[in-house]
Amino acid sequence: MDKRRKDTKERIINLTLEEICSEGYKNITQRELSKKLGLTSTAVYNHFESKDHLFYEVLKLASETAYDSYCKECNTDGKSLNAVDALVEFGKILLSMFQEQKNLMEFIFFSPAALHVYSSTDIFENTSFRLLREASRLIDAVKNEHSIQTKRDVLIIKWWSFLQGYSMLVSASIVEHQESFVREAVFDAIEGDKSRTR
Repeated sequence: MDKRRKDTKERIINLTLEEICSEGYKNITQRELSKKLGLTSTAVYNHFESKDHLFYEVLKLASETAYDSYCKECNTDGKSLNAVDALVEFGKILLSMFQEQKNLMEFIFFSPAALHVYSSTDIFENTSFRLLREASRLIDAVKNEHSIQTKRDVLIIKWWSFLQGYSMLVSASIVEHQESFVREAVFDAIEGDKSRTR
């Protein structure tokens, strides 16, 4: 891909992410994006044959953006956290990001592009989405630290589902974000596993 074509593609992706962060993802059209970039609609379609394809590429950047925010917020003051505390910290930070960057996080968690990615059978294994990789890594650490017998995929799905559901309730102001609830969800998974294996 020549440099000019690559630059145009990156400009489209970056503008789309900016629009998602400010306005949400539901009303974005390729025609509106092309107008804002001073391109023809055909030029945008030359890079992305559909809005789904564009959103998939934007989702990768959005996941990187959220992962970078997570890394900046993950302040352990030089302390090494145990696996449970690290997973709880991950959940707390993501929920805080939902309150501060609602449009971005809704896109990452609930957009059709995101749901399509999550439906992949190996999404938590070989993913280019760093936020998902981090969730997977932390679940593995908790599983190993507490000798949890439940299958890894089941734990990851339970944790990700909890984050999706709880964040939806928090962002809709149905419930208030309570840090203790995140910790309880992690311990429920550990205790639930122990009661099944007795």
